[in-house]
Amino acid sequence: VTIVIRDVNDNLPEFISSNSTTVAENIPPNTVVMAVKAADRDEGRNSYIEYSLSPDPMFSLGPVDGLLRVTGRLDREVRANYTLWVTARDRGDPPRSTRVAVEVKVTDENDNSPVFDPRQYSASIPENASIGASVLQLDEPGSELLHVKDIPGELNGVYCRGEELWVSDGCNQSTSSQQVSATDMDEGANGRVRYGIFSGDENRDFLISEDTGVIRVAKNLNYERRSRYLLTVRAEDCAEDMAEVRTHST
Repeated sequence: VTIVIRDVNDNLPEFISSNSTTVAENIPPNTVVMAVKAADRDEGRNSYIEYSLSPDPMFSLGPVDGLLRVTGRLDREVRANYTLWVTARDRGDPPRSTRVAVEVKVTDENDNSPVFDPRQYSASIPENASIGASVLQLDEPGSELLHVKDIPGELNGVYCRGEELWVSDGCNQSTSSQQVSATDMDEGANGRVRYGIFSGDENRDFLISEDTGVIRVAKNLNYERRSRYLLTVRAEDCAEDMAEVRTHST
């Protein structure tokens, strides 16, 4: 006597793939992010699995192969994390299904240049100011002392040029201690900003803190020798790959 035990669809699909992954921003559409995989211990149709994804404009999921693909442009600065709900459903009658959340983390690419904020600065310093004195002060809103413009040849470099830095002939003028400030929306070293005086100070009468952007007197100033300076300050990020460094100056 041969007894054949027929399968009953009494097992749920079980996900055996990871429930998290990472993906770089700006990758081309249709790029595969990961393969979702589930298994069912039943037999025949009861073990065949189809996949579905809760609607999301940035991703799609292959119903048979379980391949999760990018369908839109990922921008980490807009959104850094996605929670996608994936369902695995067998073909039993009635079907059984399992739902799981898949976490997708968008990693940073150095796709943003530093941006100066505010974009307008001016400075005035007495000629007898001591070496090391701070010279930069924030200009009043609406001033046209500085203008933002692109400089050809720099990778996404946007430069603010200062019209003039005045040296006054007197010792009673007070100065305000402020620094130039730029921010970068990228992450880590890609978003860490460093500063340098790009042009306008051939005699190196001033120096700037690479980390803070504070501009200080580096040498004794002489009003009769030079009373005005046109400085261009550059901000660049600290990307490890120098080919990826992006700049912005004021």
